[in-house]
Amino acid sequence: MNTIDQLYSRCPVNQLQFDEEIPFQTLQEHLLKIKEINEYYIKKVLKRIIDLGLYEDDTDWIYDEYVTLLNVTEQDQYSKIDSIRYFFDSSDSDNKLYVDIYEKPNLISASGTTGFRTWEASLYLCDYILANKELFQHKNVLELGCGTGICSILLNKLNIINENYVTDGDSELVSNQLVKNFELNKISLNNSDTNKIMLQRLWWNEDTIPSDIDIVIGADITFDSTLFDSLCQCLLQCLQNCSMCLISATIRNQDTINSFISKTESLGMNIQEIERTNTLRHKQTLLAPIVIYKINK
Repeated sequence: MNTIDQLYSRCPVNQLQFDEEIPFQTLQEHLLKIKEINEYYIKKVLKRIIDLGLYEDDTDWIYDEYVTLLNVTEQDQYSKIDSIRYFFDSSDSDNKLYVDIYEKPNLISASGTTGFRTWEASLYLCDYILANKELFQHKNVLELGCGTGICSILLNKLNIINENYVTDGDSELVSNQLVKNFELNKISLNNSDTNKIMLQRLWWNEDTIPSDIDIVIGADITFDSTLFDSLCQCLLQCLQNCSMCLISATIRNQDTINSFISKTESLGMNIQEIERTNTLRHKQTLLAPIVIYKINK
């Protein structure tokens, strides 16, 4: 990953690798673009460049720009929206595969939603989708608890599915943040005969499940055991119309996930662990393992 890509993915500043083959003017253009949405990150990047003594021919601009950001603090950025780029392995070496997401990385919950940041279970599900694209070829896919929408956005960027129901229980998230993330990735929400994307609220075990679905996906929707009754009833309803549900779950508490497994089995569903990881993205060690479950009847 080159320096520009590292910047857009918000690589920690102390881990940035600077490629001095990239002309400084090019780097400068991207620094200014990122500054528009995240001044504090650019302040830290400029400080890193100064500390390393890089780009000596352009130190005047670097120092001048850094001075303008001296009063910017981490707290200033804390509650602001950021745009983070997630890169994925692609078989096409000429075209990088990535998804841009508006999020608030420091915010765990806002107005009762977790849809303002991308969770590790979503990234693992994205990796699974990429490794098993044939499962989704020409299928109608329903995503439950979509949050930022990264999994569905990736599916649409791959251009392999027919219809996509992208759902969450938070109506405001669906009509606002989710729309912006699709637009950020230049994915049209103007449905055509060949590509239909429906963003909609779906309260588990209350709202109607689409009848023309083939596969259901969900990431990090098993963290709250008080929701298991409605979630599992929803999954059971989905399986009246589709062949399988794929749920990516972070195992923060084994008792909680055991409760989810027991609930699915008590309703007559089969649940099977098909993938597990303790690392993610450049072998980063996770605080808790992530498991992908396949659920069917």
